[in-house]
Amino acid sequence: FLAVSAGVRHSCGLRASGPICWGGRDDEPPPPPPPAPLPPAPTPATFTAVTTGWLHTCALTNLGAIRCWGSNSDGQRDDAPEGAYTAVYAGAYHNCAIAADGSIDCWGRGADGQNADQAGSFIAVGAGESHSCGLRSSGSVVCWGDSTNGADADPSGTFTAIGVGRSHNCGLRSSGAISCWGASANDRTNAPSGAGFTAVTSGGAHSCALTSAGAVDCWGDNSQGQAADRSGPYTAVYAGETHTCAVNSAGAVTCWGRNNAGQRSPVRPGTYSAVSAGFQHSCGLKTDGSVACWGNNASGQAPETRLP
Repeated sequence: FLAVSAGVRHSCGLRASGPICWGGRDDEPPPPPPPAPLPPAPTPATFTAVTTGWLHTCALTNLGAIRCWGSNSDGQRDDAPEGAYTAVYAGAYHNCAIAADGSIDCWGRGADGQNADQAGSFIAVGAGESHSCGLRSSGSVVCWGDSTNGADADPSGTFTAIGVGRSHNCGLRSSGAISCWGASANDRTNAPSGAGFTAVTSGGAHSCALTSAGAVDCWGDNSQGQAADRSGPYTAVYAGETHTCAVNSAGAVTCWGRNNAGQRSPVRPGTYSAVSAGFQHSCGLKTDGSVACWGNNASGQAPETRLP
């Protein structure tokens, strides 16, 4: 080349034989910009917790939404609040949930004040038949509702977990010991002595606790075999009205006690991370985020499979 020159979108060179050019024309429009990246796919909704009442069931999604199904006799199904929640617990005919700010919202039957909202910072909540209890972030427990049996009393000391039954409660202390209060018939408040417990749950007239070795110790009414001890190892236990269910280390659910409506067995097949025992039905949280239920389904409280 004798000379060369570059434009915006083309170049030219001068040879002895004449000019030669290559590239595009300067008056051509610029190429379109590359397409914007697609937004990330929405997070699929799954359940992260499940809880059973007497004739209804509620579950919490991974987005913090509450979903309830079954009986709506007292608004326990359809009056669930909107918003993001971190925990939900179903009582006989009412429910309570912990909001993102740590306060408690309750709905459903409230004749005895059991559905009263609670301000403050809570880390756990439970609902019985006519009362409710919450565990504050400070470790103190506050209860409200029916005072007939003393289940609404606030126990002294600090706790790390609570179990709320029909008319009694039990709490797990930081030492691993258990204290119970409320209705005392059937020795339901006579918790085993000693420490070494890691979880506690209260049902109709019995309670159960999980030991550090994964065994289940139960006490109280055992008329249906619901308070029988189990060796495990289990990772979770839940006391219902007259039956009890637990999840073992392999993700299988075992239930014992009354089985008049199939609430004990047969358990739906699958691998579970949690289980909840109600009045005459049970529901489990599967590892895939779905819920499976068994037992009495007269009010639609125990569908075979439930998705968010």
